[in-house]
This record gives sequence, C-alpha cells and structure tokens, in this order.
Amino acid sequence: MMFSDGGYRPGYNVQYATDTGSGFIVGVEVTNEATDNEQMPPMLAHQVLYHPPRPVTRRAPRDPAAVRRRLGQHPAARHRL
Repeated sequence: MMFSDGGYRPGYNVQYATDTGSGFIVGVEVTNEATDNEQMPPMLAHQVLYHPPRPVTRRAPRDPAAVRRRLGQHPAARHRL
C-alpha cells in the first residue's frame, strides 16, 4: 500500500459495520487500498442484502382492561364528558 510519504509498505484498511442498537459487529471488510472512500457502498449493499431491516410490530397490551379503555368500552370511559 502506498503511504503519505510516498513509500510502499504492507498495510491494510479494515472496515467494520455495526448494529447501532446493540453495538454488535455485523460486517467486516479488509482491503489493501490506501483510502476507504469506495468501501461504504459495497458494505452497505451487503448489509441490506443479508440483514434486511425488520418491520416494526406493535404488541397488544396484556391487560384486557387497558384494551377496553383504549376502545372506550370501559365503564369509566362512558361517564367522561
């Protein structure tokens, strides 16, 4: 790899892709290119292909009274103005 002083020495450029929620490393790429300007698009394409985003799902509350309050079926909800 060519360095800033104009000399050539063994050198590597390592890229890591991490999951922002958990901090886990989900991708690694090692090249012998001097700059990493062209490394992000292939890494991003790889992550989208092999780790697609999960759809956001909502869970129903476990408390049946909370469900009735939300739907306005709770006896206390009928007396509100």
